[in-house]
Amino acid sequence: MMAAINNLVLGLLLRRGMKNVPQARRRFEAHLKEAVALVLRC
Repeated sequence: MMAAINNLVLGLLLRRGMKNVPQARRRFEAHLKEAVALVLRC
């Protein structure tokens, strides 16, 4: 289950054109509202 969630997150980040995945993950960890908006926009 965790692998599926990880793959979903990676796919969303790459779809949005984010090239530095670790940096993007840290940003969304710090800005939860932005992370939720990212998931709801797809």
